[in-house]
Amino acid sequence: MATSKNGRVQNGGFWNSQQANYSPATQQLLKNMMQESKLNSFQQRQLNSRVSSGQSLPSTCHPTTSAKPRKPAAKPPPRLKS
Repeated sequence: MATSKNGRVQNGGFWNSQQANYSPATQQLLKNMMQESKLNSFQQRQLNSRVSSGQSLPSTCHPTTSAKPRKPAAKPPPRLKS
């Protein structure tokens, strides 16, 4: 983090840092990568909104907001031989 001569944090601070500026070439690259990776509409919208607002890209993108992670189905216990 950049500090000025008197040791204080420069304008913007920690929570109001500068937004990322994505070049048109980077935006086009992201569009191509999203099409090739076969992301669903929701995932594409999430990434596009972050790029257009200058936010950093997420490290993970969940399939949907409403879907909760599923627990694996329990296997039935093995039958005992008699």
